[in-house]
Amino acid sequence: MAPGDVEVGLLLKMLDLIGSFRARYPALLQTQDLLDLVPEVVERDGRQKAIFYLDRHLAFLQGEGYLHSAPNHPGSGVMVLRLTTKGEKFLQPELAEFGLHPMLPQVVKSLESQIQVLTYPQEEKDGLLYNLREAVAKQSPDVNAKVIAEVGIAIMKGSI
Repeated sequence: MAPGDVEVGLLLKMLDLIGSFRARYPALLQTQDLLDLVPEVVERDGRQKAIFYLDRHLAFLQGEGYLHSAPNHPGSGVMVLRLTTKGEKFLQPELAEFGLHPMLPQVVKSLESQIQVLTYPQEEKDGLLYNLREAVAKQSPDVNAKVIAEVGIAIMKGSI
């Protein structure tokens, strides 16, 4: 990583910390509250440079639409941070489907169609369909992910 690069790990830590402040509303998070995430930068370069370092990361998150920031006191350099709707969805992926038709049934239907056109023997296709439907019936995210991955691999190998 080159000096000054935006660190993905720090972006994730920042979103997690900002997200944890949702439970403390109306106590809003300020830029200086993030200093604990970069103790090595504070120790090496001081608080002000650490805030500049954090600010570059905040600017990235804001530019990507995950955060909203507003000056706490204009001219103070202190920003109050709040998650946007996109930031909320990042931290709580189940919110991405809020107000929409659930995606899983559409994914299953698509996979079933693709399984049907595989050049596999019918017994193998039936086995894939059974495993897919059983995973959905169990309503287990881990099992669904595993079976969908297995079916996806079969589809990719199956020369569709």
